Amino acid sequence: MLSLLSRPKAPDFPPDRDWLNVSRPVSLAELAGRVVVLHFWSYSSIECLSVLPVLQYLQKRYRNRLLVIGVHCAKFPAQRERRNLQNIAWQYDLKYPLFNDRAFETWKAYSVRDWPTFVLVDQSGNIASYFSGREKVEFVVHQVERLMEEKPQSVSPPPITTRRRRRPCGPLNFPSVVLADTRSKRLFVTDTGRNRVLICDFSGKRLDSIGSGLAGRRDGTFEQAAFNLPRGLSLDGDHLYVADTGNHLLRRCNLEKRIVSTVAGTGEPGTRPGGFTPGKPLQTSLSSPWGLCRLERSLFMTMPGVHQIWLFDLATQELGAYAGTGFAGRIDGSGYEAGFDKPTAVASDRQYLYVTDSEGSAVRRVSVEVHPRVSTLVGLDPFEFGDEDGPVGTARMQHPSGITCAPNRLLVSDSYNQKIKVLSLNGEAIRVETLFGNGAAGFKDGRPASFDDPSGLSRAGYRLFIADTNNHAIRVANLRSGVVTTLEIAAEAEF
Repeated sequence: MLSLLSRPKAPDFPPDRDWLNVSRPVSLAELAGRVVVLHFWSYSSIECLSVLPVLQYLQKRYRNRLLVIGVHCAKFPAQRERRNLQNIAWQYDLKYPLFNDRAFETWKAYSVRDWPTFVLVDQSGNIASYFSGREKVEFVVHQVERLMEEKPQSVSPPPITTRRRRRPCGPLNFPSVVLADTRSKRLFVTDTGRNRVLICDFSGKRLDSIGSGLAGRRDGTFEQAAFNLPRGLSLDGDHLYVADTGNHLLRRCNLEKRIVSTVAGTGEPGTRPGGFTPGKPLQTSLSSPWGLCRLERSLFMTMPGVHQIWLFDLATQELGAYAGTGFAGRIDGSGYEAGFDKPTAVASDRQYLYVTDSEGSAVRRVSVEVHPRVSTLVGLDPFEFGDEDGPVGTARMQHPSGITCAPNRLLVSDSYNQKIKVLSLNGEAIRVETLFGNGAAGFKDGRPASFDDPSGLSRAGYRLFIADTNNHAIRVANLRSGVVTTLEIAAEAEF
């Protein structure tokens, strides 16, 4: 921390810009007497998302003596839209002020170079500390405590309007992943915004629900169990595995006995890459587990928090890294050398794993063998993204986050482009083509259809089920006719 005499004045925010969660723009000048934590972030970054609970804790603990301000500096064009940032605020229950720094004005004023960055402003409006990297969030907590010990000043905090969470019309709230089981004709949906898993049939009739709906960490019956932002799903007979992302756990749901148990993770987020020597699952820290894919007795798991693919051996009950060094980037090669950048969804044709490398706007292929090899199907540098169909050498995507296999092709959610795309796998000439979506965020059935942040995909014959996250809906795309409809799920009272 800088000494009192050497602290520079903190630059104020540009006037008349875009703010959320407050009734009017905030000025640092009016916050004299309060410690201010500026969090420079991008909501596509898993590192940025992982520190949100700590910032929410600080805001709650110190209340009127401290103010957290999220300065959102978007990596992707789609993130600059106010409505998309508002959806994230609702989804993660962010109540402190958010400043949409579209033009990176405040980013430049503070000479920020990376996400996340934390700037601590003392009660006199001067910069006291500056940290970059999620691993520094504990330093932030420590420095806040020290700043609170400095001579306090009594001020009236500016009014902060906490906007009520928008309740969607239907039974879903930010669904993120869908899993269609053709054998039982059941559809499993992670209702992420409500911290539960919904089970229905292919016509939308509700069959069961897993989780109390309250954010938390608890095993027990389906009614007692608690999740925190659940995402990935994988079925193994009568057991449903759930990636409990916000709790950094892997959960197992016994569908017959209606019991939820924890099978991997300590509940504390892992901050270091996993080792390739398998360990005991309940003694191993996970880092935002996301996508799941089972092949026989091997459960593959994307671990975007440490940019790796992990393997949970269901036979030996051992868990460890499968591919990826843990350092963010797009690097092909052996599993020990490869680099991923926020791997999320994963699917398999039994010969390969296919992974959406979301922050890298890429689709990666990982061979399923003792010594896996990683290659790139679509994507170049993590900052080379766009919306281009055609040969893989020129094709571009923008933050893909869902994937499923079909004969000789892959179906991918090109999420920030609001499209579903297909990758043909016939021979060496791989091509990318738009299959569904007009490219504009919206909610329209038919042909062409529109989506709003489509994510998880699952195919059942000619039907493609799509978790249309910001529309709070499950869409059904007919792979024969090209027509998209919305699955009518029974309302809560009808269940």
